[in-house]
Amino acid sequence: MNKVLYRLGQFFLDATIAVLSCFLAYLIRFEGDIPAAHQNLAVTLPLIAIVGRFSIQSLFGIYQQIWRLFGVGDSIILLQAVTVYSVLIFVVTRLIIPSFNPSFTGIPLGVVVIDWGFCLYLIELL
Repeated sequence: MNKVLYRLGQFFLDATIAVLSCFLAYLIRFEGDIPAAHQNLAVTLPLIAIVGRFSIQSLFGIYQQIWRLFGVGDSIILLQAVTVYSVLIFVVTRLIIPSFNPSFTGIPLGVVVIDWGFCLYLIELL
């Protein structure tokens, strides 16, 4: 039972970090005034980030580890998982979706970089 509660707590923290880092990245990139063209994506992407980051981090085995014994190798795996999600969301919103819907405004590179940094820092911190 304790292991289940530990994993639920870890997922809740990661979900909170995913949402906060994405939303804060938009606020920082646009200095608190998100343009109308980006508002839908600024609201939608934090919700997508919960499932997306959880899925990618699960594929990388992040939730199989004991975080009390976190080392350099674990940091590299976490760096890879956070980077893969950030690159994936950038490619999907800037290359794939606009090829089907030319009026779609994808995620700005600045938002991706800020979100990546926040996620990496906060997940390793907590």
